[in-house]
Amino acid sequence: MAGSIPREFIDTLLDRVDLVALVGEHVVLRKSGKNHMGCCPFHEEKTPSFSVSEEKQLYHCFGCKAGGNALDFVMAREGLEFPLAVERLAKTVGMEVPRAPGRPQQVDRRQPLYQILEDAAGFYREQLQGPAGQAARAYLQSRSLNSDIQKRFALGYSPTGMLLKRFGTDQAGRKLLLEAGLIAQNEGETEFYERFRARLMFPIRDPRGRVIAFGGRRLEQRSKAPKYLNSPETAVFRKGQVLYGLHEARRAGAVDRRLLVVEGYTDVISLAQHGFPYAVAALGTAVSRDHLEQILRQVAEVVFCMDADSAGQAAARRALKEILPLMKDGRQARFLLLPPDQDPDSVLRRDPQAFQRLLDQARPLSSFLFDSLIEEDGIRMDIPDGRARLVHLAVPLLRTLPGGVFREQMVRDLQERSGASGETLAPLLQKPPPPAPPASGGPEPPPPPDYDYDGEADWSRDRDGGREQGRGREGGRRSRRREREEWRGRRDWKNDRGRNWRDWRDETSTPEWQPPLEDHRLSLVQQAIALLMREPALATGTELERLPPEDDTSTDLGLFITLVRQVRSHPEASSGWLLGQWHGTSQYPTLLRLGGQCLTPAQGRQQEFADLMERLYRECQRQEVQRRLDAARKEPLQPAQQQRLKELLASRRHTAGQADASADQAGASASQTDTADPVDAEDTDDADQAGTTGQADTAS
Repeated sequence: MAGSIPREFIDTLLDRVDLVALVGEHVVLRKSGKNHMGCCPFHEEKTPSFSVSEEKQLYHCFGCKAGGNALDFVMAREGLEFPLAVERLAKTVGMEVPRAPGRPQQVDRRQPLYQILEDAAGFYREQLQGPAGQAARAYLQSRSLNSDIQKRFALGYSPTGMLLKRFGTDQAGRKLLLEAGLIAQNEGETEFYERFRARLMFPIRDPRGRVIAFGGRRLEQRSKAPKYLNSPETAVFRKGQVLYGLHEARRAGAVDRRLLVVEGYTDVISLAQHGFPYAVAALGTAVSRDHLEQILRQVAEVVFCMDADSAGQAAARRALKEILPLMKDGRQARFLLLPPDQDPDSVLRRDPQAFQRLLDQARPLSSFLFDSLIEEDGIRMDIPDGRARLVHLAVPLLRTLPGGVFREQMVRDLQERSGASGETLAPLLQKPPPPAPPASGGPEPPPPPDYDYDGEADWSRDRDGGREQGRGREGGRRSRRREREEWRGRRDWKNDRGRNWRDWRDETSTPEWQPPLEDHRLSLVQQAIALLMREPALATGTELERLPPEDDTSTDLGLFITLVRQVRSHPEASSGWLLGQWHGTSQYPTLLRLGGQCLTPAQGRQQEFADLMERLYRECQRQEVQRRLDAARKEPLQPAQQQRLKELLASRRHTAGQADASADQAGASASQTDTADPVDAEDTDDADQAGTTGQADTAS
């Protein structure tokens, strides 16, 4: 573990660690004003004198004078040296400690970013109260958000062109605004423009209360700009690691027992105004594992509050899968799907007590898991194959649960619902074993490639499958020089007249490396894997909830989903690190080959990956529609199944319309428009027939 630890990493680590939660693992803390108090863990005392500051992320004992940050606490509590304390703390938040041999510690370049973001937040607040903010104030009044709640969340307004005039008058100012994500450049990089124009502004804060980003809501109804816009990721902002409203909830002293996860900024603010100050929201993305780990380090219960539409249900299912591996004994998760056409804000404005009643009725994870599988897949529990189908879908999810009482209770619930015995479920619930080591005396696994696992993989020699596929020096076809020499020594001068060494080579060489035809025509998933192996950061834009659940890494889709999750749990992962995670497994040669076959230049990978994913989403959607239509032809669909099928068909029609419009605008040929995956009239007729049959069946 030789090498210095970059200063920037230590600062990022301290930002992600919650000192109150860390100290709370060893000390009983109670809220006292802005701080938390408890008995000092470093000396014996009866009267609490040990103070922990949430805002400053520092601790101090008024008795023994011990004090410091999270690293100081770990070093003093566990008697560790500084590097080991960093390792210990990094593991608690799922971070890998980088090493930089011989590189001096760097000055923290983030401080100017924090300052300009704080200055911008103050500027936006001023504008909200000035003449330019009249439309924003009218919108807030229409949402019944009073002035006190506006101040608590530091809401503001961004008039067009004013931010650059205030802070971007020179080159240094514009560069700082660009690094902070507040402005952007045109394609020719000749002009700057403000990213947020005529928007209601929501400052986003880290656990220490520092402004790290903004969210903006469009106020002009006729504008074609997106309704909500977030800051891009910067040196101080990682979208998948931040929860909006968490800092405000902690300042209000509401983070003690549970946190409520909702979908939008205004939902968080409206809930806080109506007496529910413990709501948080993800920033325009699905709730991630990092989000949930951050929540469960502070509270034992999380409630997911989602809309009842298809997007809300998909978000709830995604949150369910992400939280299962974190469900240790003592933790609780519940799910609240609001009535159709309702969101928290609309319910609260009509009757705050009605929301409390809905919250009390939120379904526990145990019942939501099985009920959602039954509803989504249309499982009939009154027939044996339906109950077997439930076991087939539930077992991969239950496998991810950590061992303990809760897992046993979930397995018992599955037994009661399906009628399967414990002896039948036990082998199914065992996690797949790791790859077996080579037998004694057998061939050793291939050596790892000579690249740095913390850097980029060297794909140059693996373009055609590399040595793993038998084209390297160790095996496969021989070098031309050796083949010529062997030909000269073995050829029959009398009988081989007119033949050359290439003819002899083709007859005598072992066709060990003969790539199948499909290697040159990769599937959509294989193309996505190839791009991901070359540039792991592409995984951040993947919407896994739009793909069917698949955990089997022997399939291309299961392998792709696992790769995306690996990168999301390690956002700084390089291609070398990602490939190294699979060394020695049966998937390693496949990843090595696919990574070597990606020839897309770096500047074009993001767009190509986005296009690939859209095609993959449409293909998965088409397959689901076809599967449901096939099921409808065999037996009537239940109302929930009919609704889901109609939503899928409507989504396909919308996607097809967008693709057709784009093709017309670009003057695309008819062959290109075929890829839009239009909805056939036959599909629509089948859906209508299935719905009619289901309604008649229900009526009877």
